[in-house]
Amino acid sequence: MYSVYNVVHALFGCYNPKMDPSVTFCSFEGAKFLIFGPNVPALVYYAHLPNIIISLCLAFFILFQNRKMLANQVLFGTILSFVIWAFFALVFWATNNPGVVIFSWSMDVLFEPLVYVGCLYLLYVLFEKRDLPLTWKSMFTILYVPFALLVPTRLTLSGVDLSTCLAVEGPVALYYSYFIEIVISIWAFVYATGRILYTANPETKKERLFLSMGVLFLLFSFGWGNIIGSFTEDWKLGLYGLFGMPVFIAFLAYTIVKYRTFNIRVVGSVALVLALCALNFSLLFVQHVEVFRGVAALTFTISSVFGYLLIRNVRNAMRQRALIEQQERALEVTNNEQEALLRFVSHEIKGYLTKSEAVFAEIGEGTYGEPTPRIKQMAEGALAEMRKGVDMVMYILKAANFKKGTVGYEKHPFDLKAVVRASIVALQPLADERHITVTSSVSDEEFTMTGDESKISEHVTRNLIDNALRYTLAGGKVHVSLSHCVNGDVCFAVTDTGIGITKEDMRNLFTEGGHGKDSITTNVHSTGYGLFIAKQVVGAHNGRVWAESDGEGKGSKFVVEFPRE
Repeated sequence: MYSVYNVVHALFGCYNPKMDPSVTFCSFEGAKFLIFGPNVPALVYYAHLPNIIISLCLAFFILFQNRKMLANQVLFGTILSFVIWAFFALVFWATNNPGVVIFSWSMDVLFEPLVYVGCLYLLYVLFEKRDLPLTWKSMFTILYVPFALLVPTRLTLSGVDLSTCLAVEGPVALYYSYFIEIVISIWAFVYATGRILYTANPETKKERLFLSMGVLFLLFSFGWGNIIGSFTEDWKLGLYGLFGMPVFIAFLAYTIVKYRTFNIRVVGSVALVLALCALNFSLLFVQHVEVFRGVAALTFTISSVFGYLLIRNVRNAMRQRALIEQQERALEVTNNEQEALLRFVSHEIKGYLTKSEAVFAEIGEGTYGEPTPRIKQMAEGALAEMRKGVDMVMYILKAANFKKGTVGYEKHPFDLKAVVRASIVALQPLADERHITVTSSVSDEEFTMTGDESKISEHVTRNLIDNALRYTLAGGKVHVSLSHCVNGDVCFAVTDTGIGITKEDMRNLFTEGGHGKDSITTNVHSTGYGLFIAKQVVGAHNGRVWAESDGEGKGSKFVVEFPRE
């Protein structure tokens, strides 16, 4: 095993012929199972083992909840980099072999900046809901290349101090790495502050604030610990910087429970329980009574905080569940009564309208004698209005069925690309009538999905394009796009330069009969049920739909995301 170190360090300049790793130079006993040895301070196990256990479990748990989500992948990569760093830190504390010290310390220098890059990457993905721009990735790559090239040279580590069995750091490890970490920390602070200040939604602002606090605390504490160790050679004091990871996980768990940051709630409780188990497990490695008391006090404090959060979370969940059950019972009675009344009224009105529709159609066709041009024009106009009335009643009835969950779906594989293009062609006459320019960008990739083609066509693609046309004034533009999202799912989007959506109206979207404050003046025939039905259809296909707008008069964008097959 040690001959590998000889070859590596001899090739790249770190190996000293007088420092034969097969000989024990340090004055303490060698390591057992890589990480256990008499030279390891008790605080090392307490600082490293809980972090490794909690971080690794949480990272895998979140990743396997949804391996396709970019945010989950970035979080996993960031935490994995930290875990690798913490493991090799344990190795060089435990070993008395200079070759192993050099190797493990080199691995730490290599993985340490990845933690910082990953944290900034994670903030961006969670805030922007998309991947990093190419310019950012290029900058990260340029900053990281020197580590990959210089880590096995004397510029990074020049040898081992045999009196302490610690590596002697070169300019890359001692200056360049900390320079990069400080730059990325400041970069993350400025970016997070800007995004928080310019976020209008109070709940989103709070979520971003908690996430930023956790990430920044991790970066600053982690950097502080390493810098203290490097420049004072008091690595025991620097160990306290590792407690930034549990704080970060605590903030992350809180945002998951409170705001569903990763669209899962149970992981917050899992993280708290794992933290308690890992903290208590690490106490087994504290050998001195004096140290044990201090560590036990810290464990008690952290356990109390985590326990309080867990109890409060469970208690709130029980209260909410009891309230929801009570409201569900009351709502079920009210819904049944309203549904019966709605069906009776809608059925009667539909009957009257259908009869009137038939009469006006017969008048226009001359069944009762050739009508005069004036009468024919009036009959055709009345017929058109009657048909709109019938359509409105049908929309209300459909919405009731969707709400009740009695709508059936005939799912089979179909080409979503063809559906989108057909919807654009079908609504082109309306666009020409309203003098609106319609453009599209449909990727050449395959978009075959399994679902109810007719319902997706009628209630999703056509409905969203139709809405965009009706809420955009003459001379405006509507753009339709179909592509694959960052996480590989299918994204259908309709963007317009229309009347926009205010913050107040945004709350009413996708609700039953929901109308914007001024939308009825732009589209007088709106039923308020189109978006509600669209959301039900998308949800039945395990997708999601949402709207974006910068405000009144600034246009809007509706996005539908279907899961990848």
